[in-house]
Amino acid sequence: MKTRLIGKAAPAVLLVITALSSKVCAIQPDAPFLELQEKNKAKWAAQDKKIDAKLAQLEKRFGKKPNIICILASVTLGRALRV
Repeated sequence: MKTRLIGKAAPAVLLVITALSSKVCAIQPDAPFLELQEKNKAKWAAQDKKIDAKLAQLEKRFGKKPNIICILASVTLGRALRV
């Protein structure tokens, strides 16, 4: 009897865990980022257009969208790599 109860409750438990984890992992930018975003909106939009143009050229050249891997490193990580 307990096995059947657990089997029926498992989807509900999984749903609750999924709902909670999505709220925890939601992007929540801080105030300094929001200020920089507002300040650099036009500059970043221009950079985005250049990047989109380069990606379109690559797609046209190779016939498929390019695979891109972004590696972000903090200043601390950069210092650690130089040592």
